[in-house]
Amino acid sequence: MPNLFFSTTLAYGFAAGNYWSTMIGDICAALGRAGVACDLVEAADNNAFNAFVLKAREEPRQFIATFNFGVPYPDNSIAGKKVFVEELFAARSVTAFLDHPIHLAAKIVQFEAAARQHEYRPRPAPPPVYGVMEADHALVLNDLGIEADRIFVFPQAGPAPGPAPTPLAQRPIDLLFHGSIGELIPEDAFLDQNGFIGADFQKAVRDTLHAALSGSDDVYAAGKKNLATIGRASTLGVARVAEFARLIDVRARLIRRSTLLTGLADLRIHYCGNVAESFRRANPNGAYLGAKPFAEVMDLARQSKIVLNDTINLRQAALMRFHYSMAQGCVLATESNDWFRNAYADGVEAVLLESGIAHADILRGVLGDLAGAQRIADAGRAKQAAAHRWDHRVGSFIQAATTGRERQL
Repeated sequence: MPNLFFSTTLAYGFAAGNYWSTMIGDICAALGRAGVACDLVEAADNNAFNAFVLKAREEPRQFIATFNFGVPYPDNSIAGKKVFVEELFAARSVTAFLDHPIHLAAKIVQFEAAARQHEYRPRPAPPPVYGVMEADHALVLNDLGIEADRIFVFPQAGPAPGPAPTPLAQRPIDLLFHGSIGELIPEDAFLDQNGFIGADFQKAVRDTLHAALSGSDDVYAAGKKNLATIGRASTLGVARVAEFARLIDVRARLIRRSTLLTGLADLRIHYCGNVAESFRRANPNGAYLGAKPFAEVMDLARQSKIVLNDTINLRQAALMRFHYSMAQGCVLATESNDWFRNAYADGVEAVLLESGIAHADILRGVLGDLAGAQRIADAGRAKQAAAHRWDHRVGSFIQAATTGRERQL
């Protein structure tokens, strides 16, 4: 029987065309090309989903997979008790994280406890395994008691090549950004709101924030070190250190996103996502399109010359929106980090926006030379197809899912 990869019916409020199902479909296709059969599971309603699971759980499979433990109907319950869908299967559970695991620390603890139970399965299951976007993300999992050989590195990637894209000169949108932009509150309000009281504690906050923004360290590793320096890491415990890092991670992302985009306020940028009113007021030249299903976002990307990208504090990987946009034949202009510098040649395959330079002038130069921009877009798309498709990522997934051991960590 084929293995199963469960999607969710809602991603950013959308069912049809959401980015979870888009990625899972592409991952399943890549797994199939590698000789591992895996089906995308979606469901139209709760009854249909439950009927499918009741039948599927009796059939032998090597693994079932999810992103972030999410399944179409996460409120499954047996005799009034909510359970993870993974608790129903004897197959190995594979959880791929779409973000830093600090954002799911409490659920990871809950899932690990549930995974040791065999109350609902037809027979015991092998130990679960976890895919992290970056090797450094494994630290918090280790601290939560998950052994290194149950963790594998699974960076995000892009689709297989599609039809030839529309030439840039025929695209009506100059600049596109897709992602939410929240309200950036002042530092004092942030510290007060989260109970970060005392000079030493606030220094740990600022030092961790600096590490996240500069890319000098993983946000959880930095938070743990800085709290240890003031004698707080051991007293808080892993879950609260993870929450400390999560709050700073979210703030750092908002700061870097606002800084990047506000520095481009003179340019006409199309924004696709939920955007705070304060940002709209500060950036009146923007065209604010609101949140849209991922399929529609990619339609917009196919009409855009340049897609803007930020790192969201990643240091060793890039989000899927970078890879999927590049596959649409756009020029990708991205905040830089060590991964981008190693993976893409600046000004040849992508435009790397390093700190301390005038980004708006660089982008005007790209838009003013569409022949040169087309060469960058073509080279970037070729690099994505040659090195950054899901086909290039699923080896570690297969190794962990089928043997339970990951060789990289």
